[in-house]
Amino acid sequence: MYLSTHHGLGECFPIPAVPKQRPNAPEQIQFIEVTNVRRGSSGGRLTTSFSTAGTMSAEKKQRFIKRFIDPILQHDLGRKVLLALSGGPHPVGIACGNGQFGFNGTIALDRPQAIGGRGSASIIFIDEKAPDWHSLETILAHPDVGLFHELVHALHNQSGVAVADENEAERRVIGIGPYLKCPVTENAYRDARDLPLRCCRDREQL
Repeated sequence: MYLSTHHGLGECFPIPAVPKQRPNAPEQIQFIEVTNVRRGSSGGRLTTSFSTAGTMSAEKKQRFIKRFIDPILQHDLGRKVLLALSGGPHPVGIACGNGQFGFNGTIALDRPQAIGGRGSASIIFIDEKAPDWHSLETILAHPDVGLFHELVHALHNQSGVAVADENEAERRVIGIGPYLKCPVTENAYRDARDLPLRCCRDREQL
C-alpha cells in the first residue's frame, strides 16, 4: 500500500498507492464520539486523555462528511490519502466536538509504534471553535484543509513513520522547510485546491 520503512528528517512521504481490497476487511476510518477530553503534560510533552463513547450518529456523520470529506474527495491527492487510510492496517477514529475539545489534533494510540515502528491507530479531534484554527483564515473558510492536515498525521502514524519532535512533525505535515516540495502535505492539498500556501506552524503568512 505504501512504504512502511522509516523516513529520515527531510525525506518526503510518498503518495500512497490505492490499497488492494481485502475480503471482509472493515473500513478503517471510523466516525466516533469521545468524552472526558483533558489535556496535560508529561516530560515536557503535551498529553491528551479521553474516553470513547460509541459511534457518531448517522445525522451528525452525514453533516460531517458533507462539510469535511466531500471536498477532499474532489481532489486526487485527497482521494488517495482517504483510500490509503481506509484500507490501512490500523483504524483511524474521527471525532467532531465543536466547542468541546478546545484544540484540533491527531493522537497516536501507540506512540512508540507510530514512530519508527509497525504503525498505530489514531484518533483525530476536530473542533472548529478551538483557538488553534483562529490564526489560519484559509482553514476557517475551508475546514477540509484542516481535516486533511490531520489525515496526513494519521497516515504517518498508521504507517509507522511519525517523528518524535513535534515541530518537525508539523513541518512534515504542513510542507514547509525541507518538505516544501513533498507531495503529501497540507500545502500540496492547498495547491490542489488553488488556496494560499501556509508558511508556518502557528500562522498562514509571514
